[in-house]
Amino acid sequence: MNAFPRCPLLPTLLLASLPLIHLPAAYAASGCKIINGPGPATFTANFNDVWVPRDLPVGEPISHLRVPVVDDPGNRVVECHNSADRLLEAHADYTTPFAHDVPVRLGNGRFANRVIRTRIPGVGAVVELDHPFNGGAPNTFTPSTVSTLLPYSGTNMTSMGTPIKIGPISMSVTLVKIGSIAAGPITLDEEVARGSTSDVADAFRLRISGNLNQAQCMLKNGAVSPAPVDLGSHTVADFPGKGTTLPNPGVPFHITLSECQDDPMSSTATAYIYLTGTDGSVALDPKQGLFSLGNGSTAKGIGIQITDELGNPVPLAEHVSTNKKLELPNTRLSYRAHFYQTDDRVGPGVAKGALDFTISYR
Repeated sequence: MNAFPRCPLLPTLLLASLPLIHLPAAYAASGCKIINGPGPATFTANFNDVWVPRDLPVGEPISHLRVPVVDDPGNRVVECHNSADRLLEAHADYTTPFAHDVPVRLGNGRFANRVIRTRIPGVGAVVELDHPFNGGAPNTFTPSTVSTLLPYSGTNMTSMGTPIKIGPISMSVTLVKIGSIAAGPITLDEEVARGSTSDVADAFRLRISGNLNQAQCMLKNGAVSPAPVDLGSHTVADFPGKGTTLPNPGVPFHITLSECQDDPMSSTATAYIYLTGTDGSVALDPKQGLFSLGNGSTAKGIGIQITDELGNPVPLAEHVSTNKKLELPNTRLSYRAHFYQTDDRVGPGVAKGALDFTISYR
C-alpha cells in the first residue's frame, strides 16, 4: 500500500497570508494626539542675556533668535498621523495684544506689521514658526500663506509613513523696540502664543524668556580733552584761500565715554554724536561740519570745521554714527578741529567757537 506524504501547502499559504492580515494595522488612525503625558506641550525661545542700545529707534529689532531645536521640558509631543483620508489642521495665534503702527524690518526685504506687546513696556515680539509647520515633506503642515509668521494656519492631507511630530520644533523670535524701555536689567518670561491641531484644542504653547540690559555709557566731567581745544595762533598769510583749511591736519581732541555697559562678548551699541552751535556759534554749512565764530570773537572771514580722525567732515544738527562699537569700560571718540576760511579775505583778531554735543547709543 502506497503512503502519501502530508501536503506542505497549507502552512506555506498560511505564512504567505500573514502580511495581508497585519498590513492595515501598521497605520494608526488619521488624527492628532498628545503623547508622553497630558498637554499642552510647551516650547520656549530663551534669549539669555539681551543688550538693548539705550537710544535704539522705535520699530528697530532688538535681537533675533533662531531656535533650530526646542523640546518640551516633559518630552511631550503632539503626534499627527494621516493616511490621506482626512484633512488635518494646525493653528497658532498670539495670546497678547498687538502694538499697532509699528512696522518691523526683519531683514532680507521682509517686514512684519503684527508685533505683540510683551509684559515689558517698550518691548514687542514677532514669532515665526519653522519645522514642522513649513511644509515640503509629507510629515509637515503646509502653511496657508507664503509666510509662517504668526498668526499661522496650516494643513496636511498626505499619506505618511512617519507621523508629524510637534516636538521638538524650530522657530524664530525677533524682539522689537515699540516704545521707551526702562534701564534694567529686566526679566522677560512669558507665554506669547497658543496652538491647536485637529483633535487637540490646546496642543502647544510658545514662550519667550531672557534678561534685557541697556547698553550705554556715562559722560563725566572732563569728558572732552583737551578743553578748551586750542587751535593756536596764525597770521593772515597762513590762510590759503576761501573754502580751504590751514595746510595742517588740524588739532586733535577726543571725547571719553566712561563706565560703558554692553555685551562683554560682542558689543551691540554704536555711539552717535549730535553737534550744535552754542555761545554765539551757528552752523554755516552743516553737512561740512562748519560753524561760525562765537561770542568774544573779533577775527573775520573764518569759521571752524570738525572732522573725524581721517579728515571726513562730521555733520552738524544730525545724529552721526561714530562707526564705533562701545568698548568696555571706556570708549574714546577722536576728532579734529580746523580753522576754515569762509571769505576771500581774513581779518585778524580773536577766534572763538563753541559746540554742544549729545551722545546717543543705537
